[in-house]
Amino acid sequence: MSMSGATQARVRQRSQPPFRADHVGSLLRPGELAAARAARKAGTLSAEALRAVEDRCIQAAIRQQEALGLRAATDGEYRRAFMRLDPALKATPDAPTLLAALARLEASAGHASKALAKPGTYSDANITSQPQAGGLYEAVLSSQAELKYGSTYEFRVRLADLAGGGPRTDEHELNEIPSSIAARTFRRFVAPKRLTVTPTDPQDAADAGSVHRFQGHSFSILRPRLGYPALLFTELDTATAFARLEQDRNDLHSNKPAGVTINDYRDVSYFDPDVDQMLVAVDVKTLAMDNQASDSQREPYLRLYTAIRRFDPDLETPFELELSYRDVNVIDMDDPERGDLDLDDADIADGTSIVLPRSRDIRITLYPVCSIKPQIPAYFGFEATRLGEELHLLGEPTEFFVREDADDEVGFFAPGLESHQLQGIRRQRHVGWTCRVHGHRLPGQPIQG
Repeated sequence: MSMSGATQARVRQRSQPPFRADHVGSLLRPGELAAARAARKAGTLSAEALRAVEDRCIQAAIRQQEALGLRAATDGEYRRAFMRLDPALKATPDAPTLLAALARLEASAGHASKALAKPGTYSDANITSQPQAGGLYEAVLSSQAELKYGSTYEFRVRLADLAGGGPRTDEHELNEIPSSIAARTFRRFVAPKRLTVTPTDPQDAADAGSVHRFQGHSFSILRPRLGYPALLFTELDTATAFARLEQDRNDLHSNKPAGVTINDYRDVSYFDPDVDQMLVAVDVKTLAMDNQASDSQREPYLRLYTAIRRFDPDLETPFELELSYRDVNVIDMDDPERGDLDLDDADIADGTSIVLPRSRDIRITLYPVCSIKPQIPAYFGFEATRLGEELHLLGEPTEFFVREDADDEVGFFAPGLESHQLQGIRRQRHVGWTCRVHGHRLPGQPIQG
C-alpha cells in the first residue's frame, strides 16, 4: 500500500509524544548488571555491592523511560533473578509498592523524575494498607468452605497487584458488570478404577501377562482405590479421608524388606467410598467364527447374564465371590431359564453365588458401580454406561477366565433330530500316532465314524 508524501511525513513525525508506547515487564539487563549477578553467584561480589549496581541500572532505566516520554515507569525487574522463583514475588502486607520504592530511589539520587506523575505523593504513608489472606496466585477461601462433590459454590475473581493491592474480600466492585459472582456445581468426573481380584484357592502357577486364568471357586474382591485430592471431595469426612491417606502412605513405606523401595507400587490412596456395588458380567465362549451374536459382533463370546452384587458398608471389607458349576447340555439364551442351566432372573438377582456351566470357557468381567445419590443429584459428572437395557455408573473393568470340566460327559450331546446328531469324528492323518477302533490298533490311520 502506497502513501502520499504528506502522510509519510506525518508518520515520520510521530517518533515523539503524543506517540504512545507503554511497556509492562522486564527490560534487557545491562552488561554491568549481568556481570555483577555472575560475580555474586560465583561468590566474588557481596550482596551490598550487587545492590548498588542494581540501583545504578534502575536509575538509568527510569531516565531512559522519562526521555521517551512515558508517563509510567518500571524498574525493569532488574532485582529479579527469575520471575517464577524470585521470593520478591511473595508480597507481604508491609512491603512497599513499586512506585513508592522508585520514588525513594529517585529522591536518594537527587533526581526529580518526570516519568512519575507526582513522585512526591508516592510514599508508604499515603498508601492504604490492604491486608489480604493467602499469598500471590493463591485463592482466598473462607475457612468454612470445604469442597465436596455435588455442592454448588459461588466465587468472585479479584484483581490484585504484586504488592497485595486490590479489593478486599468484603468490598464490592466499583464498576457495574453483568455478573460479579459466578456459581458452579462441583461434580465428580473421575470414574472408579479397577477392582482388586484375588483367588482364594491355590493356583497351579503364578499368572503373568494381561490374560488371567484362574482355578477354584472363591475370589476376594476389594473396592477400587481413590487417591489425593479426590478422596477428600467425597462424602467421607474430610479429616477421616486425610487420616486414611496418611496411614496408607506410612504403610507403603513401613517394614520394607532390604532393598525394597516401596511395599506396593501404586499411588497413596484409600478405598473408593462411592463404589457400593459391582456388576458381574458372565460370557460363554462359542465357535471362533460365530461372533455376530456377541455384543461387539467381533468376538466369540456370548453374554449369558449380568448380576449386581453389593459391597459391605465397611469400606475395607472385601466381597467374597463364589462360583457354582452345573452340568449343562444345552444353553438357550432366549429361554427365561437359559436352557438346561435352569437359572432365571430372580435366581440371578437373589443368588448367593455365580452359576456357571461346566465344560465351557467362561469370561467373567467385574465392573465397580456407583449408586446414584437421590439426595445429591448433581454429585456425579461422568456419564452412565448402558449394559443391555439398564444404565449404570461404571468404572474400569477387570476380567478373568475360568473353566471347570465335567466329570462325566455321557449324554453331553442331547438327542434331537437325526440331522443334528453327531455322525462321526474325522482327524487329519499324522505320521507316528496310533489309535484304537473297536479294540484294534491302527497305526497312522484316521478315525472314521
